[in-house]
Amino acid sequence: MAATSRVPGYAGGALWFSGTNGMVVVPQTPSIVTGAAITISAKVWRDVPSNPPADYFPTIFSYLYSSNDVGHYLFFGVEPGAGLVADLSGCWLGKEMVTGRWEHVAMTVNAGQLAAYVGTNRISYSCGGFSTSEQNIYIGWYPDPQYNAHWSGKIDDVRIHKSGWSAAQMLDLSEPWNDLDGDGITTLQECQNGCNPNMDDTDQD
Repeated sequence: MAATSRVPGYAGGALWFSGTNGMVVVPQTPSIVTGAAITISAKVWRDVPSNPPADYFPTIFSYLYSSNDVGHYLFFGVEPGAGLVADLSGCWLGKEMVTGRWEHVAMTVNAGQLAAYVGTNRISYSCGGFSTSEQNIYIGWYPDPQYNAHWSGKIDDVRIHKSGWSAAQMLDLSEPWNDLDGDGITTLQECQNGCNPNMDDTDQD
């Protein structure tokens, strides 16, 4: 973790990113991005710099197969004019998002289908797979020197699930106080305890 600050978040604490050099590095030990189904979700607060740099692509989550192979990557962030973008090796889709407030955002890759969410709004697109290696995962930055890709704002409650969640599950996840499985424990409580909020787990183990 570099050049980030802890600040009040959506639920508890969050990390604040300056937009210039902040990032969180997540080593793949054990492997997280494997080429199989994956779901990524977060609560984000996006700020826009008064003078954004050229090629500015503020990143929430990224994975790059190789610094010399830009055809195999996973990018989840903002592209100018497109809003929130989920980009899988050049297969991408965008959804408008606002600045200066908390938004629930998510993406899921499963069986050749790429989907992105802003709150309860969903878009999807058919795509191929992607290659993987033991490269690091980054939160708040995309490791390609040709872009200015540091996130500006706050990121809270990042969740990485090694499965592809359905539209219904993803929409419920956007509301942390929901009880997806009817076990009397909210989505937020189950995630904080390392449980799957879609499975009945009354003892929170």
